[in-house]
Amino acid sequence: MKVFEIIKRVLDSEFLNIEAEDNAGRIDLVNQEILNLDAAYRELTDESANPPNYRSPAARFAYIYKYTTCHADIVCEALGQNNIVSLSRLFEGDDWLKVACIGGGPGSDFIGVLKYLALSNIRKNLRCFLLDSEPAWGDTWSEVDEQAEGLEIRISTHYQELNVCEPDTWDKQTKYYGADLYTLIYFLSEVYRRRNEAENFFRNLVMNVKPGAVFLVVDNNSPDFVNYISSLANEIGLKSLGRKEKTFVLGPDEQKSALGDYLDQLNHSPKCRTEIYFEYFEKPICD
Repeated sequence: MKVFEIIKRVLDSEFLNIEAEDNAGRIDLVNQEILNLDAAYRELTDESANPPNYRSPAARFAYIYKYTTCHADIVCEALGQNNIVSLSRLFEGDDWLKVACIGGGPGSDFIGVLKYLALSNIRKNLRCFLLDSEPAWGDTWSEVDEQAEGLEIRISTHYQELNVCEPDTWDKQTKYYGADLYTLIYFLSEVYRRRNEAENFFRNLVMNVKPGAVFLVVDNNSPDFVNYISSLANEIGLKSLGRKEKTFVLGPDEQKSALGDYLDQLNHSPKCRTEIYFEYFEKPICD
């Protein structure tokens, strides 16, 4: 399974949703949105700066084009930590693997799990809850089972609009409490400026998920974010299963040339290298 190939098909289906007079105008809008996202990500600790905005089709296209393949590959690699027993057991048996992707609208978590299952020859059906405050992401991944051709598993996606800083959007939703794996991919850095508002969501989440549920956190390898994540996990009662900091480079199996004309027309290349931190946590199983 090649993520860039899936991304190309997703981009093709999304391109005409960008409101412009012609294709050249659409490309111009995407180029500008890539610049906007890059600028927003540089200011994630600045409370006076504007947060990333994914409301427009061009912004969502820009994110998928530039970031989703790299972030999905990070997830795929992180899931291969076979020395973590609590993680390995999630992929045993033939029942459904249930994954809740918090802030997972851009699809990185979901596609990364799919790739790991495919590369590991794990024939385990996948049910993903995509939890995100931007409702338009739901349409992007609603037919991804058609985009991910050749996988011998069933795929079920459920989009739920949810803002961790607004209790009215999450205090009545409960289906995702039954997930086996919770992913937070570059999400906690995005809520860093509103971390005090978000803490009740995470406290409520850990209180309601089943004992033994595993949490995968991937984020920028920055002391601000790493210290925040460690402090938050301790506050809400999660146990660390292991962490890693590294320079991640996209694997040779992923060829950005699969993006075709987009690679030639856009002024930016997809992200292929980054400094990352990832850590696994578990809700303790009481004796």
